[in-house]
Amino acid sequence: MRAKAVSAPAPARDAVCFVVFQAGSEADGGVESVTQIIERLRGRRVLVVTQLETAVNDRWRRAGAEVHVWTLPYSMGSSRRRAGWRDGRAARALSTAATNLRFARLVRARGVRAAHCNDILALLHVGFGARAAGARVIFNVRAAKPAGERYGLRWRVGRHLAHDTAVLSEEMRADLLDRVRPLGRRPLGERLHVIRTGVDQARLRPAADEARAALRRSLGIAPEEFAVGYVAVVNGRKGQLAFIQHALPALRQARPDARVHFVGGPDPREPEYADACRRAAEASPGAARFVGFTPAVVEWYQALDAVVLASRGEGLARCMVESLACGTPVVSFDVCSAREVLEAHGCGVVVPQGDHAALAAALAALGRDPALRRRLGARGVEAARELFDPERMIGAYLALYAGSEGGAGRAQAAGKPAPEASW
Repeated sequence: MRAKAVSAPAPARDAVCFVVFQAGSEADGGVESVTQIIERLRGRRVLVVTQLETAVNDRWRRAGAEVHVWTLPYSMGSSRRRAGWRDGRAARALSTAATNLRFARLVRARGVRAAHCNDILALLHVGFGARAAGARVIFNVRAAKPAGERYGLRWRVGRHLAHDTAVLSEEMRADLLDRVRPLGRRPLGERLHVIRTGVDQARLRPAADEARAALRRSLGIAPEEFAVGYVAVVNGRKGQLAFIQHALPALRQARPDARVHFVGGPDPREPEYADACRRAAEASPGAARFVGFTPAVVEWYQALDAVVLASRGEGLARCMVESLACGTPVVSFDVCSAREVLEAHGCGVVVPQGDHAALAAALAALGRDPALRRRLGARGVEAARELFDPERMIGAYLALYAGSEGGAGRAQAAGKPAPEASW
């Protein structure tokens, strides 16, 4: 008599899988934010699916995550012209279908309870497979499109594909509700949660006066210099070229002691943009310094007198959050979340989007008033403690992974502790 075959039991559904598509630049605020979530989930079963092998993959592995690198037949952000739109569209369609099938198998094999997708492309590449295999889908929106740029069909599909969508501020939530048209009659609002990013305030904190002076010397900042930081990867969305052309000369004229330190490496997808920035800076000798990528970005925040944010668009700029935690005031264009954080908490200055003259004037005013910089810096530290608590952020995400009823993310945004999740 033949023995009856016994199938192996399915693994317990207690893992979360982060799907993180990387641009390949050494500094990526979105990747850094999700990495800090992964690092705070030690002791839980965590997987990561990504399309590149970079230095950050080792951080995920050190945090105990099981990392899967699934290469794609095209590069993130490759333009239609450069890649050939017709060929690129076919490659994307085939890759999306294949990756969804592969992800469904991973969900079943590893017992994945929730798939946390860090951008719209990641969501489309795995969301259908995750749903088919019974996993919850969490879509984490980290950037808002600038005014005039359209949220297309993939965003409409993505919003409905996710069980829950997490955004970084109330402004982002309002923007998506206003600009992403619904598919059919399914309501969107109750599945759209505000979960602000977390900041490690044991690491990101103001430096004492003596330590700050030593930092400035080690970083090559002169004692009498009004040191402004532009902390971002160098690309068109971050807006360095327009700032150099239109704001830097006015700032230098108003404050001859000002120098802007561009902390961040070139975007590998836009190598010519960094070259254009360097050429443009030659018109204002001594006013700009290109630091490039550095792992010592915290020391820069602590040593600078101000940080400027002149992007075309943001969600909740990580450089703004980290600057405030270090007690460094921020002057920003009216990008998404800037007024909600800087103006509402009195820790920075916001000027109209694209008004480089106003940006330069606000920076010059800070340069003339050390007492104002100290007041704004102190309020920034308070705001960071109130708004960007990492434990509250983790609690809100755990509630989403577990499928807890109620607005865990809305509670987190209001400064209340998230409910304890069973996952």
